[in-house]
Formats: sequence, structure tokens, C-alpha cells
Amino acid sequence: VKGRVDLREERPKLTANEIIPLTEAEERLSRSVHIKLITTGLEKEALSDLRKILVSHSGRCPVYLHFISGEEEVVISANGELGVSPKPDLVRQVKELVGEESIYLQ
Repeated sequence: VKGRVDLREERPKLTANEIIPLTEAEERLSRSVHIKLITTGLEKEALSDLRKILVSHSGRCPVYLHFISGEEEVVISANGELGVSPKPDLVRQVKELVGEESIYLQ
């Protein structure tokens, strides 16, 4: 819910300007998509498949790839090349490809 508070009267009033259904909230409010990739055992084919998934969900959110090797992590931005629309189908496809805990939205 987006709105405003009116404090001009004795009792404050809250007026809703926009109500976003919960089913759309994640998609509309997300600012970026982060994908964690464990480098051990990561194959070029998986990266190619991931790119295809991202391209098929083109949108406004920047994508950050987190390459994790042991205790080290390198984060790479797709620099707008692979901006995505963070819809549930994107999240599902990425989870199916690289794991349940591999994607999060901010």
C-alpha cells in the first residue's frame, strides 16, 4: 500500500493512493535480481542456459551474478545488457537450473 498521512485534524488519516496485490508486489517493487552460482562443477552449458532464461525475461531490473568459490565471492553486474522482469516464472526457471537458494530479489 502506498499512501499519505493527513495530520491536519485531531485524528490522523491514512489515505491509500495505490494498492498493489500481493501477487504483483515482488515483481513491481523489486529493484534488482541476484543469482548465486557455485563455481565448483558449474558448466558452460548451465551458464548458456541461464543467459537464455534471462534474455527471455527481458525487463528493467539489473542482474547481479554472484560467483562463489569456497569462501570467496565475486559479483558481476550485467550492466543493463540482461535487465529482467522479476516475474515468478523467471524465479522458478532459475531455481530449477541452478538450485532452490540461487536467486533473490532486492
